[in-house]
Formats: sequence, C-alpha cells, structure tokens
Amino acid sequence: MAWNGRWVRVLGLAASRGILHHPAMSTLRPVLLFPALWLLLAGLLPAQDAAKPAAPKPQQKAAKGRTQKAAEFPTHPRVVWLGHSLMTDMPDMVLALARATKGLDMTFKDHNIPGAPLRWQWEEEARGTKQYEPQFGMNANKAIKTGEYDTLVMVDSVPRGGKQLVEESIDYAGRYLALVQQYRPEDGRTFFYEPWHCTETGTPKGCPWDKGNPNAKLTWRERLEADAPMWAGIVDAVNKAHPGRVPMRMIPAGTALGRLADAIAKGEVPGFKGFRDLFQDDIHLNPTGKYFVACVHYATIFGRSPEGLPHAIVSRWGRTWWGVELWDKSRWEAPDPKAVKVMQRIAWETVAGHPLTGVPAAKGTSQPKR
Repeated sequence: MAWNGRWVRVLGLAASRGILHHPAMSTLRPVLLFPALWLLLAGLLPAQDAAKPAAPKPQQKAAKGRTQKAAEFPTHPRVVWLGHSLMTDMPDMVLALARATKGLDMTFKDHNIPGAPLRWQWEEEARGTKQYEPQFGMNANKAIKTGEYDTLVMVDSVPRGGKQLVEESIDYAGRYLALVQQYRPEDGRTFFYEPWHCTETGTPKGCPWDKGNPNAKLTWRERLEADAPMWAGIVDAVNKAHPGRVPMRMIPAGTALGRLADAIAKGEVPGFKGFRDLFQDDIHLNPTGKYFVACVHYATIFGRSPEGLPHAIVSRWGRTWWGVELWDKSRWEAPDPKAVKVMQRIAWETVAGHPLTGVPAAKGTSQPKR
C-alpha cells in the first residue's frame, strides 16, 4: 500500500490549500478524491502494516466532577496543534491575538493532515510517511515526546456520531491525553477542539459520508445543539479513563458558532445576513469565521477575554487575511468593527464559565445547561 501514503499526501496538500475547491477542478474533483482519500478516511483502506504505538499509562489522579476546576494559564505556552483543515490558520491567528496582548506570546508546531481522524493522526508516527505538511514542523507524537511542549490542541474528523465513531474518538483522544500526561505530568494541558458538521446537514443534498449518522437529518444549527452532549461526553469519558493532574479541557468552537449564528439571525451582527456568511464552502470557514473561532481558542488557552483585541492581524509570515487575494484566488473584506465587537463578546461569553474549559465564569456570562 505504498502508493496510498503518497496519494493522500498529495490530496491533503491540495485540500488544505483550497485547490480542490477551485471552480476549475469541478470535473476532476470526484475522480481525484474518490479512489483513496475518502475511502481512507472512512476506514475502508488499511493503514500501513506497522504496529500501532500503545497508549501510555496515565500518571496521576484527577479532580472529580463534571464542572472542572479553574485552569492555570501560562503566558507563553508551547503548543502542538493537531488536526485537519478545520485547524488551518488557527495557530497563526491565535499567535497574532496573543502578541497583541501585553505579556503574552506563543510558540507552536502544527501537525495537519486534511480530513484525518485522530486514529489516522496517531498511527502516522508508526507509518512514518510524513503526511502532515512538513513546513509546519514535526509529527505531533514526536513533538510531545520531546517534553518541550506544554499544550496540545486536537480536533477529530467529521462527520462523527454513532457508538463506533464516538468510542474511536474517546480511544484516540485518550491516547493523546495520556501521552501529554507522561511527558508533562505536572503542567501539560490538552484541549479537545469542538468542531461542527457541514452546512448542508438536514438538507436534501446532505453531507458526504454522513448517511448513517443519528443526527444527519438535523439542520446545521439544530445539529450543533444535538451534537454538543456528544463532544462533551467524549471529554468526560477521556478524563474518566485517564485521570491526571490536569484534565482534558474543551475549546467550545461549535457551541460558540451556534451562539453567533443565533445573533446573526436576530440582526445583531452588522454586515451578516445568515450564518453561511461565515463560511467559504459547506464546511470550511472564511477568514472572518476563522477569526471568530480563533477568539474562542485564545479565550480558552489563555483564560482571557478577546474583547478589544484587533482584527487587523497577520500570520507568522506577515500576511493579512482581508482585502487581498489569497492563495486560492479568493478575496474577503474585513468585517465591520461593530461586528467584531459582537464576535469577541460571544466568544468570551461562551468560554467563560463553560463547565469544560476551566475558565472561570465572568460577571454577566451565562452558559447553556448540560
């Protein structure tokens, strides 16, 4: 199956760069994607024959209770970002927000295999095929094992739902938590980034590979609400299986997007007519949507409100996301500053006091019941 790794790596690079979404690829896209990538991610193609690394054993006992104790927040975390295309631009935007805050900074490595579940990410070390994009640094497992990184942010693939896939998430998210516990037992922090499903869920078109999912008939907003207990349950189950000094915490991005969608529907976000204005396609956010989710990440990782921070930020290479032609030939105008204020407020209100973020409740914030 040596061809399999090369094929997925090429397709992954194309997907992460938006090449496969270009109008000129409309004819070739099904031919390119169907043979390997989607079968692989659906679990129908086997991984390499290399043995799977065993999950390390947990180190210490964790505090009991579903509502976690307040977290301790470093001012210069060293972060490993592990995920797929829903993680794209997230590290750079969070870095920019940190550097816009007096006294904060961040160092990071980014392991990104577009579309890949945590299972495939974990097995990457044994395969040794380097399917993650090499310009971002190193394999996540190897980075954690250096002991130099105190924070891990991970996201699992979507669509996700049903007993088998939920159990898989618990298994592999647990392996990563245990790995962090082994190499940073005193201060290692692990975050599970809550994703979302495609915007066509619950419509006649539907989402790819989503037919058997129990919530596949729900609309995008309804599904965010219905899926929230599933994502929270994964975090709860992981912490129960792998007790340690620092429990896994959640970055409630999907929940926050739902709240922002509600505000847009009420006409409270200037310049936005509907939640699809946050998206580039049916699953990937545009720069403004990414900025909002980056505010959620920032609030959770640093325990601070993003309110008042600039939106005129740049990547590590000094590139902006607004008012210029991006690599995929798209161009996005910067959001109205009044809309940015609403987004920052909603991001903070979602994170502060959420039972799984570890961020203490701020005065005036409220959380949905679990």
